[in-house]
Amino acid sequence: MDLAVCPNLHSIAQTEVCRWLIKRKAYEVRLEDECRRKNIQFREHVTSYVACFSDKQLLRTMMSIWKIRGEPEDMSEQILKDKLQDIAKKPMNDVDPDLESLFDDIEFNMREEDATMRAADYMTACWERIDVRGAGEFLRTPDIRKRMYTSLLNQLPGKVSEYTKDAFKKKWHPVDF
Repeated sequence: MDLAVCPNLHSIAQTEVCRWLIKRKAYEVRLEDECRRKNIQFREHVTSYVACFSDKQLLRTMMSIWKIRGEPEDMSEQILKDKLQDIAKKPMNDVDPDLESLFDDIEFNMREEDATMRAADYMTACWERIDVRGAGEFLRTPDIRKRMYTSLLNQLPGKVSEYTKDAFKKKWHPVDF
Protein backbone atom coordinates (compact mmCIF):
# COMPACT_ATOMS: atom_id res chain seq x y z
CA MET A 1 0.00 0.00 0.00
CA ASP A 2 1.51 3.35 -1.07
CA LEU A 3 1.31 5.85 1.76
CA ALA A 4 3.18 9.05 2.59
CA VAL A 5 6.68 8.45 3.97
CA CYS A 6 7.96 10.27 7.02
CA PRO A 7 11.14 12.28 6.39
CA ASN A 8 14.18 11.22 8.40
CA LEU A 9 15.74 13.46 11.01
CA HIS A 10 19.52 13.40 10.52
CA SER A 11 20.65 16.06 12.99
CA ILE A 12 19.63 17.79 16.20
CA ALA A 13 20.92 21.14 14.96
CA GLN A 14 18.25 23.73 15.65
CA THR A 15 17.68 24.71 12.01
CA GLU A 16 17.43 21.06 10.96
CA VAL A 17 14.98 20.25 13.74
CA CYS A 18 12.84 23.27 12.75
CA ARG A 19 12.79 22.16 9.11
CA TRP A 20 12.10 18.56 10.07
CA LEU A 21 9.17 19.51 12.33
CA ILE A 22 7.60 21.44 9.44
CA LYS A 23 8.11 18.45 7.11
CA ARG A 24 6.80 16.10 9.81
CA LYS A 25 3.60 18.14 10.16
CA ALA A 26 3.11 18.07 6.38
CA TYR A 27 3.71 14.29 6.40
CA GLU A 28 1.09 13.77 9.11
CA VAL A 29 -1.47 15.89 7.26
CA ARG A 30 -0.79 14.02 4.00
CA LEU A 31 -0.93 10.61 5.69
CA GLU A 32 -4.11 11.45 7.57
CA ASP A 33 -5.74 12.49 4.30
CA GLU A 34 -4.57 9.30 2.55
CA CYS A 35 -5.81 7.13 5.42
CA ARG A 36 -9.19 8.83 5.35
CA ARG A 37 -9.51 8.26 1.60
CA LYS A 38 -8.46 4.60 1.87
CA ASN A 39 -10.58 4.05 4.99
CA ILE A 40 -7.65 2.83 7.11
CA GLN A 41 -6.51 3.75 10.63
CA PHE A 42 -4.02 6.64 10.74
CA ARG A 43 -2.49 5.51 14.09
CA GLU A 44 -1.63 2.10 12.62
CA HIS A 45 0.38 3.64 9.76
CA VAL A 46 2.00 6.78 11.19
CA THR A 47 5.77 6.48 11.67
CA SER A 48 6.95 7.22 15.20
CA TYR A 49 9.28 10.10 15.98
CA VAL A 50 11.87 7.60 17.21
CA ALA A 51 11.69 5.64 13.93
CA CYS A 52 12.22 8.86 11.95
CA PHE A 53 15.44 9.59 13.85
CA SER A 54 17.97 8.19 11.37
CA ASP A 55 21.01 8.08 13.70
CA LYS A 56 20.06 5.93 16.69
CA GLN A 57 23.50 6.46 18.27
CA LEU A 58 22.94 10.23 18.18
CA LEU A 59 19.52 9.69 19.76
CA ARG A 60 21.13 7.50 22.45
CA THR A 61 23.65 10.31 23.13
CA MET A 62 20.88 12.89 23.35
CA MET A 63 18.95 10.65 25.73
CA SER A 64 22.03 10.62 27.97
CA ILE A 65 22.30 14.42 27.82
CA TRP A 66 18.58 14.71 28.60
CA LYS A 67 19.05 12.20 31.47
CA ILE A 68 16.60 9.71 29.94
CA ARG A 69 17.41 6.08 30.70
CA GLY A 70 16.92 3.14 28.37
CA GLU A 71 17.23 2.46 24.69
CA PRO A 72 15.95 4.69 21.86
CA GLU A 73 13.28 2.12 20.96
CA ASP A 74 11.89 2.40 24.50
CA MET A 75 11.75 6.20 24.51
CA SER A 76 8.32 7.73 24.90
CA GLU A 77 6.99 9.32 21.74
CA GLN A 78 5.73 12.35 23.68
CA ILE A 79 9.06 12.91 25.44
CA LEU A 80 10.99 12.93 22.15
CA LYS A 81 8.39 15.20 20.57
CA ASP A 82 8.66 17.62 23.52
CA LYS A 83 12.48 17.58 23.42
CA LEU A 84 12.50 18.35 19.68
CA GLN A 85 9.99 21.17 20.22
CA ASP A 86 12.28 22.57 22.94
CA ILE A 87 15.24 22.51 20.53
CA ALA A 88 13.18 24.26 17.85
CA LYS A 89 11.92 26.98 20.19
CA LYS A 90 15.23 27.97 21.78
CA PRO A 91 17.49 30.52 20.11
CA MET A 92 20.26 28.81 18.17
CA ASN A 93 23.31 28.21 20.39
CA ASP A 94 21.53 30.26 23.07
CA VAL A 95 22.36 33.40 21.09
CA ASP A 96 19.50 35.85 20.79
CA PRO A 97 18.35 36.40 17.21
CA ASP A 98 19.15 39.73 15.59
CA LEU A 99 15.86 41.62 15.71
CA GLU A 100 17.00 44.12 13.11
CA SER A 101 17.46 41.43 10.47
CA LEU A 102 14.84 38.95 11.71
CA PHE A 103 12.20 40.29 9.33
CA ASP A 104 14.45 41.39 6.45
CA ASP A 105 13.09 40.46 3.02
CA ILE A 106 9.55 40.02 4.32
CA GLU A 107 7.40 42.55 2.53
CA PHE A 108 3.74 43.33 2.10
CA ASN A 109 2.40 41.96 -1.15
CA MET A 110 1.08 45.22 -2.56
CA ARG A 111 -0.35 43.35 -5.57
CA GLU A 112 -2.89 41.76 -3.21
CA GLU A 113 -5.99 43.96 -3.36
CA ASP A 114 -7.54 42.78 -0.09
CA ALA A 115 -5.86 44.61 2.81
CA THR A 116 -6.82 41.95 5.36
CA MET A 117 -5.32 39.20 3.22
CA ARG A 118 -2.20 41.31 2.67
CA ALA A 119 -1.74 41.78 6.43
CA ALA A 120 -2.49 38.11 7.15
CA ASP A 121 0.09 36.95 4.58
CA TYR A 122 2.66 39.33 6.05
CA MET A 123 2.06 38.20 9.63
CA THR A 124 2.11 34.54 8.59
CA ALA A 125 5.51 35.06 6.95
CA CYS A 126 6.74 36.80 10.12
CA TRP A 127 5.58 33.96 12.38
CA GLU A 128 7.17 31.38 10.08
CA ARG A 129 10.45 33.33 10.26
CA ILE A 130 10.20 33.46 14.06
CA ASP A 131 9.69 29.68 14.18
CA VAL A 132 12.51 28.89 11.75
CA ARG A 133 14.96 31.13 13.60
CA GLY A 134 13.95 29.70 16.98
CA ALA A 135 13.00 33.11 18.32
CA GLY A 136 9.67 32.19 19.92
CA GLU A 137 10.76 32.05 23.56
CA PHE A 138 13.09 35.01 23.11
CA LEU A 139 10.21 37.21 21.92
CA ARG A 140 8.08 36.58 25.01
CA THR A 141 9.74 39.29 27.14
CA PRO A 142 8.02 42.72 27.01
CA ASP A 143 11.11 44.71 25.99
CA ILE A 144 11.94 42.31 23.17
CA ARG A 145 8.30 42.23 21.98
CA LYS A 146 8.30 46.02 21.82
CA ARG A 147 11.50 45.97 19.75
CA MET A 148 10.02 43.27 17.51
CA TYR A 149 6.80 45.20 16.88
CA THR A 150 8.81 48.35 16.15
CA SER A 151 10.99 46.38 13.74
CA LEU A 152 7.87 45.07 11.99
CA LEU A 153 6.40 48.57 11.77
CA ASN A 154 9.64 49.80 10.19
CA GLN A 155 8.93 47.42 7.30
CA LEU A 156 5.70 49.22 6.43
CA PRO A 157 5.79 51.62 3.48
CA GLY A 158 6.57 55.35 4.08
CA LYS A 159 3.98 57.40 5.95
CA VAL A 160 2.09 54.29 7.06
CA SER A 161 5.19 53.26 9.03
CA GLU A 162 5.54 56.66 10.70
CA TYR A 163 1.85 56.88 11.60
CA THR A 164 1.63 53.35 13.01
CA LYS A 165 4.88 53.71 15.00
CA ASP A 166 3.58 56.90 16.63
CA ALA A 167 0.25 55.25 17.47
CA PHE A 168 2.06 52.16 18.76
CA LYS A 169 4.32 54.18 21.08
CA LYS A 170 1.28 55.91 22.59
CA LYS A 171 -0.62 52.66 23.18
CA TRP A 172 2.22 50.28 24.11
CA HIS A 173 1.57 48.23 27.23
CA PRO A 174 3.93 45.38 28.24
CA VAL A 175 1.10 43.00 29.18
CA ASP A 176 -1.54 43.82 26.58
CA PHE A 177 0.82 43.64 23.59
